[in-house]
Amino acid sequence: MTGTVVIELLKDSAADEGEEAIQDKLGLTVKGLDKELADQLQLKETTGVVVTDLKSDGAAQEAGIAEGDIIKEINGSAIQTLKDYEKAVAAHKKGEIIRFLLKRGDSSLYLAARLD
Repeated sequence: MTGTVVIELLKDSAADEGEEAIQDKLGLTVKGLDKELADQLQLKETTGVVVTDLKSDGAAQEAGIAEGDIIKEINGSAIQTLKDYEKAVAAHKKGEIIRFLLKRGDSSLYLAARLD
């Protein structure tokens, strides 16, 4: 599956009626990853949140976070659900640095973003 197809599936999925997706103060729009979405995107992961969109001038994009990334941890705290993600981001104030553990394809990577 090509990157363009994955991104289109993510955007279609985020737009589905009744599906919860949130945009936060980092400039990220994320959606909780479940088995159905993982199957659709041909992912082995079934927990975490998946980045469905980025604000073009947001802190997340400047940090290198990309559409399709799966957020697994924030500052060492496991992110398994959308609620975990919301709680972790809300715990930080403007100007603080947030460290993400991401799954991108077959790789895991750490990135940091300063909260706007």
